[in-house]
Amino acid sequence: MSLTGALETFALTDATRVKALTGEQGTGADALLGTLALEVSDELVRFMDRHVTKAARTEDYELPVTHRTVVLDGAPVDTTASFTIKYALDRDFNVANLSTNSYTLDPRGGLVELHIETPYDPGYVQVSYTGGMAASLTELEALSEFRGLVGAATRQVLFLQQRARQNLGGEVVSSKGTKATYVGEYQLLRSVRELVKAVPEGLMVGFDSSKLDTRAVLEMLQRAPAQMGDAIARGMSHAAFEVEGRMEARFQSGTGASGKSAFGNRSRDFLFARTGALAGSFAHEVVRGSDPLDIRLVSFSAGVPYARIQEGGGVITPVRAQYLTIPLPDNLTAAGVVRFPSARGLFENRSADRRPFFATSRAGNLVIGLSERGRDTKFLFLLKKRVEIPPRLGFEKTWRASVDTARDLIAVQLTKAAAELSGVA
Repeated sequence: MSLTGALETFALTDATRVKALTGEQGTGADALLGTLALEVSDELVRFMDRHVTKAARTEDYELPVTHRTVVLDGAPVDTTASFTIKYALDRDFNVANLSTNSYTLDPRGGLVELHIETPYDPGYVQVSYTGGMAASLTELEALSEFRGLVGAATRQVLFLQQRARQNLGGEVVSSKGTKATYVGEYQLLRSVRELVKAVPEGLMVGFDSSKLDTRAVLEMLQRAPAQMGDAIARGMSHAAFEVEGRMEARFQSGTGASGKSAFGNRSRDFLFARTGALAGSFAHEVVRGSDPLDIRLVSFSAGVPYARIQEGGGVITPVRAQYLTIPLPDNLTAAGVVRFPSARGLFENRSADRRPFFATSRAGNLVIGLSERGRDTKFLFLLKKRVEIPPRLGFEKTWRASVDTARDLIAVQLTKAAAELSGVA
C-alpha cells in the first residue's frame, strides 16, 4: 500500500439498485439506503486495499530490501496517460525518472517490476500515473470485470436494511418518511467479505457476458444457492488446475536438447528444475463456509521450504558454517541431481585416491575441487558467504495472467448449473 493518501471510492451502489432487488417503489428509505451505500463502499475498499475511483495520482511506496516489485493501489493503470517512476534511498526523490527499459508494467494488475540493481537497504519508489477501476458508478457497472463489486455492495446494503427492520442486533437503523437515521455499522456478510477480498488477486472480479447467462444465474443464486455454490467451487478448482499446469510448464528439466546439463543456461521464460520437487508442489483447496456462497480458493506450494524465497526473493546466509556450498555443473548428473550432496562429507571420507581441496577460481571465488586417481579433476562446490535470490518463481504473476481464464471457467460452470436447475438442460 502507498505511503501517501487514503484509498478513494464513490458509492458502489444506490437506492435504485437496492430497490430493484426488492421491488419497492417508494422513496421513503432512499436517504437511508444512500448512507448505507457510502458506508458499505468504504468498508469494501478497505478490504480490497485499492482505489476504486480512477484518477491521476502521485504515490510513494516503500521497497523492502532486495525487493524489486511494487503493486500500485490504483489498478488497472491507464496506459494512454502519463506514467513515470522514480527510485531513491529516501523520500526526497531528487532523482531523474527511470527509463522505460528499467521497469516492466502490468497495467491490469498494477504490478511494476524494476530491472535495476537495488542496494541492501530499504528504498522508495514514487509513481505518477492514472489508475483505478472507474470514474463513476455507471462506468463501473458497464465494465464486466468489476460489475461484481456493484452486486456485492448492493447485496450488503440490502442485508443491512433488512437486518435493521428485523432488529437482529447491532445499532438501530430507522427511517421515517424522507428522514433517515443511521447509527453504527453492521458487519459485512462473510460471502461478500470473501468475494471482495479476492478482487485484488484478480479472482471473481466479473465475467464475460458471452459466457455467463446473467439473468438465469442471478435467479438461481437466490433459489438454489447450495447448488450454485458447488458450481462456483468447481470453476475455481478448474482455474487452479489451469494455473498449476502453467507453473509446471515453466520448469525445464536438468538437460537441454543436446543432452548436456542445462545448468547456467536458464531463460527468463523457464525455471531450472533439478529435482522436480518445486515444479510438482503446486496444489489448491476450495474452502467452504457456513454460507453456501461463502467460498474461497486457496492456491499454494506445499512441502518445499524454499518456495517462498524463490517467489519473493531474499538473501541466504549460512547458519551452522562459514560458507554456503553451491553445487557446480561438475557436481550434477545429466538429470541435474547432485552427485556429492555434502562438502563436509567429502573431507570426512577422503582417501589417497580421492582428495578434496580448496582453490580460487579465475573470477576470485573460493571453490571446492576433487582430485581422483585416474580421473579428471572436478570442481564441485562454489563457496559463498551470502547469496541473493531474485524473485523468479512468478506464482502470483501466473495467477494474474490467468484471470481471464479463471473467470471464464467459473462463468461456464455457473451457466451450466443454472440451466440444469431451471430444467433447460
